[in-house]
Amino acid sequence: AKIEIKFLKRGLKKNRFAENPALQSLERNWQQPLRNNSEESAIGNRQSAISIVRCADAESEAIFAAREILKFVRDGNRFRDCAVIVRNLDNYHKPLARIFRRYQIPFFLDRRESIAHHPLAELTRSALRTVAFDWKNEDWFAALKAGFCAAEENEIDALENAALEFGWSGKKWREPLPDESFERLRKKILPPFENFYKQLGKLKFQPTGKQLAEIFRELWEDLKIEQRLEDWREEISTASTHDSVFDQMNSLLENLELGFPNQSLPLRDWLPILESGLANLTVGVIPPVLDEVLVGAIDRARNPDLKFALVLGVNESVFPATPNAPVILTEADRNELQMPRGPDLREQLSRERFYGYLACTRASEKLMLTFSRADAEGTILNPSPFIAHLQQIFPSLEIEEFQSEIAPSEIENISEIIPLLVGDEVTSLKSNENQRLLTSSPTILKLKEDLKNLREPNPEENLSPEIAEKLYSPVLRTSVSRLEEFASCPFRFFVRSGLRAEERKVFELDARERGSFQHDVLKNFHEQIIAAGKRWRDLTPEQAREQIEKIADEQIKNFRSGLLNEAAQSRFAARAMTESLQDFVAVSIAWLREQNQFEPAAAELDFGSKENPQTAWQIDLDDNHKLALNGRIDRVDLCRDENGNAAAIVLDYKSSQKKLDALFVKHGIQLQLLAYLNVLRHWKNPREIFGVDKLNPVGVFYINLRGKFENGTREEVLSNTDESRRAAYKHTGRFDASVLVKLDSKCARDQFNYRLTKDGELYASSVEALPRAEFEKLLDRVEMQLREFGNQIFSGKADVSPYKKSKDTPCAFCDYAPACRIDPWTHKFRVLRSSKETVAEEL
Repeated sequence: AKIEIKFLKRGLKKNRFAENPALQSLERNWQQPLRNNSEESAIGNRQSAISIVRCADAESEAIFAAREILKFVRDGNRFRDCAVIVRNLDNYHKPLARIFRRYQIPFFLDRRESIAHHPLAELTRSALRTVAFDWKNEDWFAALKAGFCAAEENEIDALENAALEFGWSGKKWREPLPDESFERLRKKILPPFENFYKQLGKLKFQPTGKQLAEIFRELWEDLKIEQRLEDWREEISTASTHDSVFDQMNSLLENLELGFPNQSLPLRDWLPILESGLANLTVGVIPPVLDEVLVGAIDRARNPDLKFALVLGVNESVFPATPNAPVILTEADRNELQMPRGPDLREQLSRERFYGYLACTRASEKLMLTFSRADAEGTILNPSPFIAHLQQIFPSLEIEEFQSEIAPSEIENISEIIPLLVGDEVTSLKSNENQRLLTSSPTILKLKEDLKNLREPNPEENLSPEIAEKLYSPVLRTSVSRLEEFASCPFRFFVRSGLRAEERKVFELDARERGSFQHDVLKNFHEQIIAAGKRWRDLTPEQAREQIEKIADEQIKNFRSGLLNEAAQSRFAARAMTESLQDFVAVSIAWLREQNQFEPAAAELDFGSKENPQTAWQIDLDDNHKLALNGRIDRVDLCRDENGNAAAIVLDYKSSQKKLDALFVKHGIQLQLLAYLNVLRHWKNPREIFGVDKLNPVGVFYINLRGKFENGTREEVLSNTDESRRAAYKHTGRFDASVLVKLDSKCARDQFNYRLTKDGELYASSVEALPRAEFEKLLDRVEMQLREFGNQIFSGKADVSPYKKSKDTPCAFCDYAPACRIDPWTHKFRVLRSSKETVAEEL
């Protein structure tokens, strides 16, 4: 410091130095010990408040700064008494911000912030993109969500969800919407943007820079931008930021006018120009709170009165910074040409030394300087000349080393425990000594004190029965597929059925929309046959094909607001699904026309819906709770007898091959089809719909509407078309073996998956055909599982407990993974095992 004072006195005129009270006070403070003949004592006192630390890199410097700040604050100081000073923030603002957030240190980063994504910039960018790309939804809603349109946020969100569901995009936004409420909203938000569109249209969407600037100003005026910014200024404490943004955006429009006054360009060519201008706009930010650590560059930051200063990046070529090289003309060239001289090398070096002086004299109590051994790329760095300068002033000042491995007793933040948890035997918490040191850490002691009065968390993450009853009410109205979700993962059921969280409906031809189209066609096919007073077997396969084609063509026109006519791809998919349905119906009628005695009696049979709540299957649970099941059965086939009863088969249409898995059935993950049979078994008045007095459930089957065709050469596939189609649409499921007398024919064995011995007996290894008693027992077990699931739901079971079978888990297809956020590598899954595996594991 004495050398710096002498340097300043030489660089300043004597009378100016004498007039500077700050420098006079500084000189008196540093020379006072010398006048008292106690130079060594004074230097020793100041040396104890100064530290020089070597770190591995900029990240380690940030960690060291965070730890020292926490220690300083814990001693009774405030965050605002500290500051982190660097020469240039470019290489330090990201690690400092990341580390300070991790250590929960409030800080203010004193640097100019980009306004490229300020709401006004987003509005300007998105409005131009909306017109340039014909009102694409992503551009249109980005403009609406900027916060300047005459609508509430929830209204905009509802409009966006409807647009995704019904496919509103492009020119449809300039036309009336079919929904009355959304049409009123469209009329309220559209006029400013419609005027913007018309003004550009008058110029054939090729404005000059001057014209484009005027049109933007008109849009801002229509949206009352200044008034909205004024409202924001009153709500939050960033007034100067909004002022600066509005001024700079106006300056950007002025630059467009000056730079392209008469040059006409298409809108798509204006977009990169606008983006380039927005990218270069920055504003200064005011600190939002008072008690926070200031992080800034020495040549920009205006430091308050500080007690503690950390100077980071004191490396050669970093601080002091390397003088800028002349761009074109050197200093000698300027002298030769007698041109005005800029700052010479000596002046630049003097300025850097002055910055070093400022950085080292900001704090009144404590100063720490750090430098790195290497940069982010691994290049070796040397310490700054300032380090040697300080050691000349304080000869006994030594350079300390900051080690990345932190001892348990020195932990300052809970995040520093993680390396100890995953470390080796020597450094990890497995060591008893480290555990003892950890418990003596001031940070851990404070954490224990803060958590002392908190209740222990529930490890199972379940709800209380009272909350569960409020969520589901005494009568839980749900579907069997939802209970299958509960069996797969209780948390998934809780989020969907308890919190009513749903994913957005999107206007696209996904698997569910494909299934809906096929189900609707088959339902209309069945209804037309019944309305004509016929049965399926009364049609020939050719007649069925023609009827399916007519129904599908009509359905394609009106399905989901024209979803199947939206693009060539969807039209091709519709035609492919129609042909698959034609093949399926032709094969089914061929089976029915032979010796199969079952006949389709109902299609898309609703039970427990809002229109027919009395048809719900109710199951009594504990504590006066009930389970009311609803759903839709794809198809019910009946075989009537002379006593007014009927054997019933439930068929479920699928778009791919599916089988009942014994392990999934055992654990309740596949209950839908078997539960549907129980619905028929408990149907209150079967005479009203089915025309019989009693339904006797005898089987459940999956049907692959696409068919499962075996691989082969082209000649092999085409040589036996009928046989390959029969094999492709074979049903899979479970059924009562006693109905084999009604299915005992070659065509029936082609239709259902079972085999008979030469004596006509059922093979013992048959999986799908079961004895009558075993089949009844299976249905009873399903009903018991549903009752058990209902009781668990009302008890509050909602833990994150997905199953795992081999490598398969329900998490791969779960819509609520962002809600549970489990790590599949570390989570302990609920492993499904068969009875044999369980016994083997116990042994």
